[in-house]
Amino acid sequence: MQDASNKEYDYDYRTLASSAVLTTLSIGVPSGRLLDRETSQKIAEEAKATHGVLNAYKNIYSNSKELKAIADYSQKVRQRHRAISLPFGDGGMRLLPEARRAAHSELMSDSLVEWGELKDKFEEKLPDLHDVDKAKAIMGDLYDATNYKAMSEVMQKFSFNWNYLPVPDSGHFIIDNANAAAGDLIDRFEMHSKNSVNMAMKEAWDMLKRELRRVSNNCRTKEQRDDGKTSRFGPQNYENALDLVETLSSYNITNDPNLEQAREEFEEILNDTNDVKIKNSDTEKEKVKDGVDSILEKFGL
Repeated sequence: MQDASNKEYDYDYRTLASSAVLTTLSIGVPSGRLLDRETSQKIAEEAKATHGVLNAYKNIYSNSKELKAIADYSQKVRQRHRAISLPFGDGGMRLLPEARRAAHSELMSDSLVEWGELKDKFEEKLPDLHDVDKAKAIMGDLYDATNYKAMSEVMQKFSFNWNYLPVPDSGHFIIDNANAAAGDLIDRFEMHSKNSVNMAMKEAWDMLKRELRRVSNNCRTKEQRDDGKTSRFGPQNYENALDLVETLSSYNITNDPNLEQAREEFEEILNDTNDVKIKNSDTEKEKVKDGVDSILEKFGL
C-alpha cells in the first residue's frame, strides 16, 4: 500500500469549528545574553577585520542555575504543548481537538504552577546576581553596570500565556460583494485551511508511525539485534503505546478510515498482551513485533 500518511484530504475545513480549536503558547524568559559592541569592535580590530563582521556576546547570568532551570523547563512545556496538539499552518498556532482541550488546559495550568515556582527561586537569587562585587568577580573587564537593569524590570520579562481561539472560516471575513478581490481572498484562505488540515493529518499519521516503529524496535530479540543484546520493553513503553491508541481518534479530524483501522489493529495487539509478557518472553516479543510490522507494511509506513 502507498504511504497512507501522504494522503491529500478533500475536507470541509468548516466542520473543524465544532470539533477543534486553535491554541497558542507563549513563554518568555530573560536570557541575560547581551551584545558587547566594544568587545566586538576590539576583536575585529585585533584581527584586522572590517567592523561588523562579528558580534561578541556575554551572559551576565551565566552562573545562574535557577535561570537555566526555568529555560530548560520552558522548553519541556513547549514540547508537551506540541505533543498534545497538531500543526496548523506555518505560524505558531496549533490545532487542538476539543476532546483534548481539557487535558491541554490541565497540562498548561499544572505547568504554570511549576514554572512559577522556578521563577520565584530565580527572583530570590537575583539580588546576588546584581551585587556589584560579585558581578565584577564573574564578568571581569566585561562588567558594565548599565547591563544590570532594575530587578523589577528583569522580572517583567517573564511571561507564560496560552490561549484558545475558534477555527476561522471564510465567513469570518467582512467582504463587500462588489470588491473584485473578495473571491481571491476567500480562495487563498480556503487553500491555506486545506493545507493546514493536510499538515495536521500528516502529523497524526506520523504520531502513529513513530510509536509503531518504537514498539517494533523495542521488541527485537537478541537474534534480531546486531549487538546480540535483548531489547528492553518496560512498563513506560507499554503505557506510551496505550496512551496513543486511546487518544489518536481525537486527532483524526477528517475521520480517515485508514488511520482508524491502523489504530484499531494496533490497539488489538496491545490489548492481547502486557509489558510483563513482552519483557519476559522472546516469543511474545516476536508476536508483537510481527503484528506492528504488519501494520507498518500494510499502510506503507
